[in-house]
Amino acid sequence: MKFFDVGFGFQVAVDDVSAMLPYEVDSVYRTYKNYRDSGKFMSMCRGRKARTLIITKSGMAYTSAYKSHDLVRNIQELKLLNGDPDNE
Repeated sequence: MKFFDVGFGFQVAVDDVSAMLPYEVDSVYRTYKNYRDSGKFMSMCRGRKARTLIITKSGMAYTSAYKSHDLVRNIQELKLLNGDPDNE
């Protein structure tokens, strides 16, 4: 199982991610509140401003202080390092 860095030593399984959404959008903030209120949320920002909401297939949601395009670049670099032919 491959993991990618979401900041401050936290990692998420690459295969488990279903969406990475910019946190500044109102509908994304409402989605975050729904996950938080249902107890399926974890902050990975260490007190920094949240910039991305990561939603996983396992039903959890995480916030990251990294922007979504930085997280996508982390995943792409991970796939290149591992020689993944699926790199998109």
